[in-house]
Amino acid sequence: MTKSGTWITIAIVIGIIAISYYALNKDGPVVEDAFASCVAERAVLYIQTGCFACQEQERVFGEGYELLNKINCKNDFASCAREGIERTPTWIIDFEKHIGYKTLKELSELTGCELKIVENGTD
Repeated sequence: MTKSGTWITIAIVIGIIAISYYALNKDGPVVEDAFASCVAERAVLYIQTGCFACQEQERVFGEGYELLNKINCKNDFASCAREGIERTPTWIIDFEKHIGYKTLKELSELTGCELKIVENGTD
């Protein structure tokens, strides 16, 4: 690779990092606490520390994630075994398992909870 090719590659990598940083750290939509509380009343989320899909599930809820009814299978293996949880994340809604990451819209449909998203940031 030539010197100019190396610099172009470095510039592209820096650009990708900068764009990714901006995308991950900008203010974006926020899930209302009422939605997270409603989901918490109607569903249990089984997670596991270190699970990428579980982290994504947490990310979409933002601060509302703390309101959810969660069981960490690494800390409470007995509860997960009793429910037959084989993969995380798993949602149990109305005694039915829903395995894998769920979008907020999917969770709204599964739980009957009204989804409202408020914009957070400068307008």
